[in-house]
Amino acid sequence: MKFLDRKQRGKFDIEVEKLVELRISRREFLKRGSALGVSAAVLMDVLRIPNLAHADETENSAVLEGIRKEGGHLHIYCWDGIFHPDTIPEFEWEFGVKVLYESYSTDAKLLDAVRQPGTAYDCICPTHSFVPTYIEEGLLAPLNFDNIPNFKNLTPHYVNTDFDPGNKFTVAMSWGTMCMMRNMRATRDDSNTGSWRLIFDSGPRRYSGRIGFTNEKKEVISAALSSLGYSVNTHDRRRIREAGGLLMKLKPHIRAFYPGDGQKAAMLSDEIVVASGWNGEVVKASWQSPSIKPFIPAEGVTGWFDNLCVPKAAKHSITAQAFINYLHRPEIAGRNSNATAYATANQKAVDGFIKGRIARNRIIYPTNQDFRRIEFTKRLPEELSPLYNRIWENLLMA
Repeated sequence: MKFLDRKQRGKFDIEVEKLVELRISRREFLKRGSALGVSAAVLMDVLRIPNLAHADETENSAVLEGIRKEGGHLHIYCWDGIFHPDTIPEFEWEFGVKVLYESYSTDAKLLDAVRQPGTAYDCICPTHSFVPTYIEEGLLAPLNFDNIPNFKNLTPHYVNTDFDPGNKFTVAMSWGTMCMMRNMRATRDDSNTGSWRLIFDSGPRRYSGRIGFTNEKKEVISAALSSLGYSVNTHDRRRIREAGGLLMKLKPHIRAFYPGDGQKAAMLSDEIVVASGWNGEVVKASWQSPSIKPFIPAEGVTGWFDNLCVPKAAKHSITAQAFINYLHRPEIAGRNSNATAYATANQKAVDGFIKGRIARNRIIYPTNQDFRRIEFTKRLPEELSPLYNRIWENLLMA
């Protein structure tokens, strides 16, 4: 390994000696090694020394013993791109765990996968409105909060929710909204900027074939409900059918229903010029192109928050809870928010680790006034599912 000078190498040798003698934790060793400018590859090689596995004395010894007994493996099934690139590798280095990470593009795919017999995911991240289904179907394991002391760092708004009183099964991780983005060159003289009318009114006349939506059924129908001035959680079948009719009129002018962050790529390539999208992806698109303008429509948008859970069939539940606790270290939660442009549910991270351009961005961290335009979605009542499914199927087939 190459160091800038002999003095630097000497300092690193001292830190390695402290680690071997267990006078510092793996976590502290990573921090000090990085400060000395030592590469991540070198630090990882040192931490692979077998007798140093789980040497972090800052962690609950019972948790570390549990990780050892579970074999040092963790199978995560979460959204794509929700962590800083170093988050998983550093967890592996610090805890001596090998992580298998898989991702999905919709909540429906996650739920279907967890329902399958024989699946053995250890940590999943469903959206809040889907959690009641997991609980009712007995798909989640109760959490042991002795293993998750960083739970205390959460913002009260995301604690003791109506769908999981006492947080028996869930720990909120991040939150955000559906919002809109527009190409400012293509829409500069449109009087409907700042409103859902930019899509539903101006769209057929001015942007036909250049309109994008997410492929999340509930979010698409909610956009139409919002544009009509209705609650996204309405149970009124007449209003829901009216929203479906509005979408059917718009369908010939929609370019595509994009999975994941597909709208971002389509906007950047000028394939589309107006779109709905997840707020973090919309913000990142605006960073990449100054012609893209993100905004929260005047009529309002849906809000969501993702929750870390351990499936009942998990084989490494203690390791999963150690991972959940790790994610809620303020510095880790803050770094993830800074990298992904999604708000963290960790209040200590918000208070001390969110960068200026993220903290000041009203699309990521809305003001109290903006927050009034956000309506968090609720689970769709079972009796309304056939209506939503029929609207969605007709829309896709049209």
